[in-house]
Amino acid sequence: MSDKIMQTLAKETGGKSYKAHKYGLDNAEIPFIDYGEDNMVWKKTFETYPHRSYVKLEDKCKKMISCGEPLLTYFLDGSRRVYKVDDIAYKFGKRSLIYPVIAGQIGVACCKRTNKIVKLEELKNEIVISLPGIANADGKPGFFEAIAKKLNNISEFRHSNIKISSVIPYKVSKK
Repeated sequence: MSDKIMQTLAKETGGKSYKAHKYGLDNAEIPFIDYGEDNMVWKKTFETYPHRSYVKLEDKCKKMISCGEPLLTYFLDGSRRVYKVDDIAYKFGKRSLIYPVIAGQIGVACCKRTNKIVKLEELKNEIVISLPGIANADGKPGFFEAIAKKLNNISEFRHSNIKISSVIPYKVSKK
């Protein structure tokens, strides 16, 4: 299915798909920046009660459990997955610049506990694709929304439960 998506994206944006190696960005190592926090002095903290040592919560938890009724009724849970699915090139004069195509899945659920039974209250799930902003070379309004509609009209999409919620442009530098 991703081949048809990339064929559609390349055709509609005037780019060239490179069928690059696909990988999840969630598991990629995040670069570390040393901000010198060992020497940093915080001017303000946002604790209700400033604690100078470890706070034991065991007794407080036991007291809350003994009341019988749960303290919390609603819970939020969510997940996101981000993937680099391909590279796409756009021509500038005689040379081409290559940019990543990123896809993401975002899901959030609200659950409600009633009488010790947890049930789904509401679910929001979206699939998005991100392209370089230069994919809309003419700057047409509604361009990325139209791309999402064309992707959702791919036959495999129509026959499945998959729907692209939006195509989101990201800023790039021409340098």
